[in-house]
Amino acid sequence: MTAKTTILALLASVTLAGCGCAPAKSTGQSTAESSHATGLSTSESSAESSHATGLSISESSVEDSSHASGLSSSAAESTDIESSESVSQEELTYTPEQVATDANANLEAEGYAARLTYDSDAEQWWTRMAFASAEDHSEEKLSHYAGIITAMLPDYMLDNELEAVYGDPEAPDYDDIFGSPVYYYLYLYQSPDANVMAWVMSYINSGVYFADMYVYQAVA
Repeated sequence: MTAKTTILALLASVTLAGCGCAPAKSTGQSTAESSHATGLSTSESSAESSHATGLSISESSVEDSSHASGLSSSAAESTDIESSESVSQEELTYTPEQVATDANANLEAEGYAARLTYDSDAEQWWTRMAFASAEDHSEEKLSHYAGIITAMLPDYMLDNELEAVYGDPEAPDYDDIFGSPVYYYLYLYQSPDANVMAWVMSYINSGVYFADMYVYQAVA
């Protein structure tokens, strides 16, 4: 599958918060260069780990088979434990809320003000960070700012990168995500069970570098 096909398929259900035909305009974020840029959302996360595992484990119960199988009590207990662990492993799932919670824990641990918040209309978690005044739309510069917020994703997402794409309006295979020619850098990730998608995109708007993160349920 080509990068173009992947992007179009995976972003089909995503709503760019505050975006119409171009990236949303600044709503009061500081445009000064800062190692800890401010975001639009200020909701607090209660997660404790800087890189949490984010696994939601469904509990399963297995009936005692000692009477039905004739196994000794200790043998039956051993069988039950192994069976329970097997079922639990099969039912491990990731949710957008868990990924957002883990990402927020990392943002908090690193001292950033931005937090992913839930958009009930779009059914997705998102945040936006503003950085320095922008003059350079090169791949190197845009990937740098995208990388800052991308690093806040939990490790289990970072280990499952799907694409890293530089959007150049002058390129023949340019994906026009905004509906107008905008330079951007985009990272795409999925959870190990492919149940959750996350993407981060940096771009320039009104002379400022921005980076957005979206986390949402994968389309079946």
